[in-house]
Amino acid sequence: FFLGSEGQRRRRGLHFEVPFPAGKALIVSGSVNGAFTVTYGEGIVNELSTSCLVSEAFDESLLPERLKDMRSAEAIWDTGATGSSISKRVVELCSLRPTGMIRLRYANGMESEEPTYLVNIVLPNRLCIAEVTASLADFGSDVLIGMDIISMGDLAVSNFAGQTVMSYRIPSRERIDFVS
Repeated sequence: FFLGSEGQRRRRGLHFEVPFPAGKALIVSGSVNGAFTVTYGEGIVNELSTSCLVSEAFDESLLPERLKDMRSAEAIWDTGATGSSISKRVVELCSLRPTGMIRLRYANGMESEEPTYLVNIVLPNRLCIAEVTASLADFGSDVLIGMDIISMGDLAVSNFAGQTVMSYRIPSRERIDFVS
């Protein structure tokens, strides 16, 4: 199915396989019930990243034909970011036009006014998040997945036996609680 940026289901039954490039030092386990798991290379990582596809936002009914317009990108998952962001490289690669401006506040206290862009992002579970308002930011990757997308589902990170594993599913199905 296809989700709008507000999390509502917009269309069911998109049956296509999105080819994802092999990420650096990570293994993505299939798309089961809207979920995926990433096992990172040896050791514990301090940055959660995956591959994704990104493009200018378009009507979901055109997805099969517009798949060729989507570009491969590396994404960082950041629970400290309120919204998602894209790099200047993605703006140029996808020939994006600004749709507005936003004031960004960074963890170091700095603020800046940056343009926003309307994009579609396909996650490794082959789910397309439509019409994401993404700000332009310089953060060392192509796409930053913020809480606007993360909060649509469940995210779990494990470092059992010294190996980082991230698992994400959308939509959320149950409460995760390690205490009860």
